Amino acid sequence: MPETLLALVVQSAGAAGLTFGLLSVWNVRRPGTRLRFWLLALAIPVLLPLVLALLAPVRASEPFRRNVALFVASRWAALPLGAWHLGSVVTVAVAAAGAVLFLRDLVPALRQGVRVRGHGEGNDPREREVVECIAAHAARRAVAPPAAALIPDDEAAYLYCRGLVRPVVAVSTGALAALSAEELDAALAHEVAHVASGHLVLGWGLIALRSLFFFNPLTQIVGRTAVLEMERAADDEAAAATGRPSAVASALAKLGVMAGDDGLDLPGGLRFSAVKARLLRLADRDEGGAADGLDALRLSLAGVGIALLVFFVVP
Repeated sequence: MPETLLALVVQSAGAAGLTFGLLSVWNVRRPGTRLRFWLLALAIPVLLPLVLALLAPVRASEPFRRNVALFVASRWAALPLGAWHLGSVVTVAVAAAGAVLFLRDLVPALRQGVRVRGHGEGNDPREREVVECIAAHAARRAVAPPAAALIPDDEAAYLYCRGLVRPVVAVSTGALAALSAEELDAALAHEVAHVASGHLVLGWGLIALRSLFFFNPLTQIVGRTAVLEMERAADDEAAAATGRPSAVASALAKLGVMAGDDGLDLPGGLRFSAVKARLLRLADRDEGGAADGLDALRLSLAGVGIALLVFFVVP
């Protein structure tokens, strides 16, 4: 077990590192394209080892492990570390880190679902304004408009979309008070973009995969990175739909600050904030250049590279 987990973590780390490097070298900036790269980095280390166990039993042979493999996890796992072995220590530390990262995203998602439950369309004129705005953006994208739920919460400002079969855009009364008309329009366009792009289904698929591999912190990090790319893609689509990227940015800034941001504290007093990264991107908005027709080739090369890395890393 320790060697299997160690091999999976190394495979995932290699896939993430290779993907990050290729995205940088190729200067891939379009969020939709970047999302596909990160989905590859997430899926291949999870699925390919199962296929290789059936189709490539040679990887388990001693000659392959001794002479060909780039990393043999069992050798590292067996190294002594005081009264323990390295594999046991790494298993506990890695699994704990993965669980913390997974719960950090799962708990807010569950809280969002609880907020929406029990709130349907009412007679509040502000809710009718939200419904009409959502319908206009949905018609522009040729999708069924998600429902709206006005949450009576003046203390917090939040606006998000939930649901798979029947999506619902939840808007707190605090958000309505904080956002201008243009900012509200931009924020709702952002949520409709998620619906039109299939991000809700993909997002829950990512949560399901992350729950199965909760013990792998790299799965959690790559999954979170994929979600960030979906947010960036929705930012771009909202900016295009409204023609006001500044309104998208100001709405994001207000909602992020009033929600306590979504920053991650790091050692040494450093703080990573996905909200701030998105704001900087909107401030210096660049569509990433026109598609040059090489994205499919690049994606294929990345997939082959990740697959080769997984092939030569064995438990």
